[in-house]
Amino acid sequence: METNPTSRPRYENTHYVYLLKGDDNVLFILDQTRGFRVGTADLSYTLNRVDSQEAGN
Repeated sequence: METNPTSRPRYENTHYVYLLKGDDNVLFILDQTRGFRVGTADLSYTLNRVDSQEAGN
């Protein structure tokens, strides 16, 4: 069996996480079509950076 050292391995179940930077403090998680993921009242697909002093820590 001959191998090519420059070829990339092929993975069948490869999954990607798509992220979109809103600004320096907001990061959105996108779906597989790179659209915004829609959350619920209990779950958000947006990450917000909070200053530790503002958070009370």
